[in-house]
Amino acid sequence: TSGGYAAWFSSGVVDVVLVLNDARNIVLQDREELNGVIHLNADDSGNFVLTRESPATLSLSSTKIVEVEFKALLQGHQETSRCLGEVFLPLHHIAKQCAGSLYQVWLPLQPVSALSQEDDHIAHFDKAMVKAAKDPRKPMVCISLYAGSIPQASRNYLFDAPEEEKAKRFLGLLQSHSQHARMLQALYREVRISQTQP
Repeated sequence: TSGGYAAWFSSGVVDVVLVLNDARNIVLQDREELNGVIHLNADDSGNFVLTRESPATLSLSSTKIVEVEFKALLQGHQETSRCLGEVFLPLHHIAKQCAGSLYQVWLPLQPVSALSQEDDHIAHFDKAMVKAAKDPRKPMVCISLYAGSIPQASRNYLFDAPEEEKAKRFLGLLQSHSQHARMLQALYREVRISQTQP
């Protein structure tokens, strides 16, 4: 079980680092940049911004549901933006399933919705994990999530880290490996189908 590994995420408010590693199949117009606006509750206008170059450090409890709304912003015109979709991160569920860490997990962008119940967000997150593996051609983002207190916390998994630190992120790494394996299988099937078509 992941309960022991997620102990860092069950001790009140902790620092959490959210990383945007990559984005695929998202069409940006000339001079547009991809930005993620982080909402921590329904009334939050989004004080935290996530980009490829700038991870976001948040002080959160595991009961929070983090919404990241991705927008295409025109350089020099921050007031003008196009909404591209959103992803939800139900932290309590992530703490149980992945020991509180996500390592380079792909999530498809979903239309902005009005989800209100935690169960809805959990189902939304689980379906998103499966959808990304089933159809890698969809617009999607690659996200990492980890505790800011972990010494080796970074964009990449450090193989020379102490065993205890590796254990804290092992379930997140396992989840990522499983998803990437399914994505490779889906891409392989697409290539095989395209090769057999006249």
